[in-house]
Amino acid sequence: MSDDERTVKRTAVVITTLICLVPVVFGLWFWKRLPAQVAVHFDLSGNANGYAPKWAAVFLLPVLLAAVNGMVGSAVRSRQNKNMVYLTLVIIPVVSLVATGGILAKALDVAVPLNTIIYAVVSVIFIAVGILLPNVKPNGQVGIRLPWVMHDDTIWKKTHRFAGPLWIVCGCAGLAGLFTAARNAVFSAALAAAVLVPVVYSAVVYFKYRK
Repeated sequence: MSDDERTVKRTAVVITTLICLVPVVFGLWFWKRLPAQVAVHFDLSGNANGYAPKWAAVFLLPVLLAAVNGMVGSAVRSRQNKNMVYLTLVIIPVVSLVATGGILAKALDVAVPLNTIIYAVVSVIFIAVGILLPNVKPNGQVGIRLPWVMHDDTIWKKTHRFAGPLWIVCGCAGLAGLFTAARNAVFSAALAAAVLVPVVYSAVVYFKYRK
């Protein structure tokens, strides 16, 4: 990377890391109104089935994601895959804002369709990643980094060119499912397909092209 590119990346890392911590400010602002135990996990119907102390709900996930964001931004130096790096730096703060912000909003009795928002965000992430996957060059930091995929450049290319369109389709299916009564099933199926089908496909390609 050139000096200008490094400067841009460092600035992006700092800004996105700070965005990861925005829910902490929100939590501190409403600290006295939050219950001692906050619902942090919900079933597919949106019913709370897991709780954590107030401090954990406010600090734990945003701080963890901020740390991950900083490490990703500092560790990944691949110029060839910089678009995927920048996408990652967008995804992590979005997850922090949606997950922690939604949890705190529900704890404050604000009517938030948290599951619907999460399904929509994850579906859009599928589409965005799917657009970039076919052009991801072989590397050890971003992409589908299964051992057999990294075994050979041909396997890498075929796997990513297959997975990209699949992720776009799965993302579109997840979004379309939001308008149906079976949205939980549709989203779960889309998620399973996006994760499992490329694994199976890459294994088949590996056994065909391994050297």
